Amino acid sequence: MTSSSHPAGTQSEPIVLGFSGSERATTIGVSLPTRFVTGASATNALEGDWVDMYGSFDACITRLRELGVRSVELRDIREHTDPDDVVHALDTLRDAGMGVSLHLWLPNEAHELDPLAFEVERVLAADGVTVRAVLHGHSAPDEEHRSDAVDRTVDSLTALCAALRDRDSPLEVVLELCRHKPGGPVGTTYHELVSIRDRVGAPELGLCWDLGHARSNHVAHDFDALPRADFLACVRHTHIHDLAVDGRTHGPLAAATGPLREAVRLLARSGYHGIYDLELEPRRWGMPPREARSAVERSVGMLREMLEGAE
Repeated sequence: MTSSSHPAGTQSEPIVLGFSGSERATTIGVSLPTRFVTGASATNALEGDWVDMYGSFDACITRLRELGVRSVELRDIREHTDPDDVVHALDTLRDAGMGVSLHLWLPNEAHELDPLAFEVERVLAADGVTVRAVLHGHSAPDEEHRSDAVDRTVDSLTALCAALRDRDSPLEVVLELCRHKPGGPVGTTYHELVSIRDRVGAPELGLCWDLGHARSNHVAHDFDALPRADFLACVRHTHIHDLAVDGRTHGPLAAATGPLREAVRLLARSGYHGIYDLELEPRRWGMPPREARSAVERSVGMLREMLEGAE
């Protein structure tokens, strides 16, 4: 699998071409629903929005490629996901010349991921690439039980990393910075995420800087806006999205300036060369399909401008 501003209506060259697992490739990615990639009938709003905007995956990926996108994250893979759907999506992305990352779930026991992981590993082994597998920490029902959820997250990650290491898996686990919310996952501050990684003690465990979640946590809870060097040194993946006027996350990028640009510049100058994945949710925007599509494509152009300005 492979992995100045540009108006949404123009064709442009990618910043860097490379495999999605390469440490030397800076790549713009977009998160897409797995079943949309496979061409299956939409079963929920997340899938239906992309069908409404583009009609088909082929039309969507052709347009995104014109804008410089070179990677797709399959973002909705959960316990109930059919491994055959994921394999089909991986094959489709390979045929489209796209790199890939996966948004999985953190199992309580490492073996719970095996039916999916074995099938994914079989496909990836044939391509000879490594792929980021993004996970959330376990959820805490309330603040009183937060430390318990952190402990469970550490235990689950320790077991999962060991299992993947033992079989020389091409999957590389990255733990995501999450939005701070009642009943949500742990790992909502830079310090908490670094602390979890340190306790796991697996050097291959990376961190996913979700810039939209970080911005939300700063605005809503006054958490640190930007991380320190210890966090930046562990970043192996990113999620990029903006805040809507009402504060909801996963909105289209509003501008190529401001806090997001500052964060992208900091990350680029820290030495990060990997996927900058736009994790957008058009179903939240309240826009008609044509307008939402334009917002997606403007977001790609703004991200390109940020990256080109960060060099």
